[in-house]
Amino acid sequence: MCTCRLISYLRGFIMKQYEFSGGPVRQKNCIYVYREQDFLVHNELKKNHNLVMLKGSRQIGKSSLAVNLKEQFEKEGWKVPYIDLRYNPGIQEEPYKFFSELIFATANELNLDLNKVNNWISENKNNNFTNLWVNFFVRFIREEKNCTSPILLIFDEIDCLQASCRETDYFLDGLQVLFDKREELYISTLMMSIYHPKEFIKILDRSSFKSGQVFNLPDFPTDEKTILKWAEGLQIDDSKKIEIGETIFHFTGGQPYLNALIFHRFNETNGNSVSDVKTIVNKFIMEAKNPNTRLAHFDAPQDFILHNENLAYKVIDFYSDLLKNNGPQSITVIHEKICIVLETAGLVTCINNQNNTFDIRCPIYRQVFDESWCKKLQSSLGNKASYNVQVKDIYKRHDPNRPKICMFNAGGTIGMVEINGKMTSPHSQREFLNLYPEIERIAEIDFIQIEATDGANIFPEHWSKISRAIFDRRNEEYDGFVIAHGTDTMVFTASAVAFALGPGLNKPVVFVGSQAPHYVMHGDALINLFRALKIASEKIPEVVICFNDLVFRAVRAEKKDDYRFTGFHSPTFKPLAIITEQIEIQKDLLIHKDPLHKIACNDKFDINILKISQHPGLLPDMYYSYIENDNISAIIIETLGLGNLPTTGVYNFLPLIEKAKNNFIPVVITSRYPILPEFMNKYLPASAPLQKGAISAGNMTSAAALTKLMWLLPQIKSGIENGDINERNKMIEIQQLMKHNYIGEVDKMPELENLMA
Repeated sequence: MCTCRLISYLRGFIMKQYEFSGGPVRQKNCIYVYREQDFLVHNELKKNHNLVMLKGSRQIGKSSLAVNLKEQFEKEGWKVPYIDLRYNPGIQEEPYKFFSELIFATANELNLDLNKVNNWISENKNNNFTNLWVNFFVRFIREEKNCTSPILLIFDEIDCLQASCRETDYFLDGLQVLFDKREELYISTLMMSIYHPKEFIKILDRSSFKSGQVFNLPDFPTDEKTILKWAEGLQIDDSKKIEIGETIFHFTGGQPYLNALIFHRFNETNGNSVSDVKTIVNKFIMEAKNPNTRLAHFDAPQDFILHNENLAYKVIDFYSDLLKNNGPQSITVIHEKICIVLETAGLVTCINNQNNTFDIRCPIYRQVFDESWCKKLQSSLGNKASYNVQVKDIYKRHDPNRPKICMFNAGGTIGMVEINGKMTSPHSQREFLNLYPEIERIAEIDFIQIEATDGANIFPEHWSKISRAIFDRRNEEYDGFVIAHGTDTMVFTASAVAFALGPGLNKPVVFVGSQAPHYVMHGDALINLFRALKIASEKIPEVVICFNDLVFRAVRAEKKDDYRFTGFHSPTFKPLAIITEQIEIQKDLLIHKDPLHKIACNDKFDINILKISQHPGLLPDMYYSYIENDNISAIIIETLGLGNLPTTGVYNFLPLIEKAKNNFIPVVITSRYPILPEFMNKYLPASAPLQKGAISAGNMTSAAALTKLMWLLPQIKSGIENGDINERNKMIEIQQLMKHNYIGEVDKMPELENLMA
């Protein structure tokens, strides 16, 4: 071996190497160059016990920065669990499994006794998932284990939450609670992702998640100090390092992965001049353009764009324009989502925030991801006509003949997929749409996973979340909203959402389900979904249920069958639309819109309602304890007729009504079989319960009466607390408001007042 080569060979053992293989840089053996963000993030986490979000595209150095921080904080006496969400907990089918694995991973990083952790989880498994996650730190770590060291929680690959279904909101909600308690708990949190975590929130109000500080991790700056730090590992004379470093930075734009790779190859090939750099770069570009030799790094932009398939053609069109212009562009009309896709794919960078100027990230990318690459990517997408591809005026509708629908998946038979013989929630939009690929011909769909569970597991908190999610998107470009839902509780959810959004709703909100799963070829899943999307694009500004060939007002609908495809009906109100070859909207039946009414979001529901379903032989004194112990806010008695209740012997319900009234507990009388409008004057509610103080629900459905009462009670309580309602008038207020027709839920009963005399 010649002297030069021997020196070079030996220097390879003495000097630090360049690491580019993926994962965090090992600082003891490899070049690690600090950026300003290293110090800013460290100070923010240490001084303010903050929740910090570190954003950046793939292979920008987020994990390397985090590992460096972990070592620093541990030297300073902190406990630092480092959780990579790809592996701990990974994708789990059940939220309980997700949080159990997450807690175990954190406990393992903290060197806790895992048997004791397992026992604690078992003892607290009945807590909701947010509380389980939070109390692990508040109760178990800080109280039971008496751990006083400050803690830095590091969560890498937060993007994995995108594929999660029900656990995402609980996890982020828990982090928000820890953030609010950070001073007393001595806990700081660092999250790393290409997106902001709020983008993964499925149903909570996105503005409810507020990270303390967001840092965007940029490419390395091209100042001399930074270049010299990178050049420390070059095996050449010091006098040449700045020139070689500047040349490499010119081609890489300071992108960390490209930097490390080109610096490494320069050493590996015994480079010694600027011309050697150019030779290395040219060879590298040729390798990257060849699918048989390119590194995985160059597949990431394509994969990311294809993942955002609804925007893919527009993204490629815009990127192609940047290539043709061969220089920065000041963007004035480009849609924000396209910018996000291009930036997070790593292809472009914003070089001037003030005038929104973008350019391709670096010369290497410009040559690898060229026009030929754009054309191949477009060809892989298929027929351009099936995508939203119009770039001009993209703030406007992409195709006037193709509506834009926001679809929420709350599960049920129609919204579940079969995995290993078990019905479960889909992990992504694509997994759901793969079941129903035809629906993308009808509408441009933004898909949001909510709960994706059996209808029996949908509760009032989900009503609130769905209502809030629709309200938060009220000003976006959607023609309407579709909610895939289980049939068992659909009338309850749909009615509750209708009350929450109020009479000011100006777009259709369509609930849909099916009796048969998607794989039953002759079943109703696909056709119901087709029809729901069509109804969501019509001028029906109400919350409705679309099932089979009829569209019902939600607060008038009832489930009548669990087997046949005509599973719902509306006994007290005609359908709002009939689905034939044309959609026959019964415009005279729609709610008349007052322009002064705006869509609302009164999404609080009182769950402390006792519902009694009356049957022969039912003893009313079974329920006295509920009244005496103040365990309930109201009672609903579902009668077998229009208000008829037993009034004799031990079966007499009138004393129960009197007792409840004396305890300021309203009693609402409804019927299992609400009366038809044409018989309202002939068959009036039984007078005896009303004379004792009960409140008639008129001809409301049982679901509408229940959800309306649950919705009214928090508003009455708020009115009393604010002084707008006198507490002595509470019963009268509830009586008047239950009679009031808000959203077409009840018909007026003119002679009802006479019964109260």
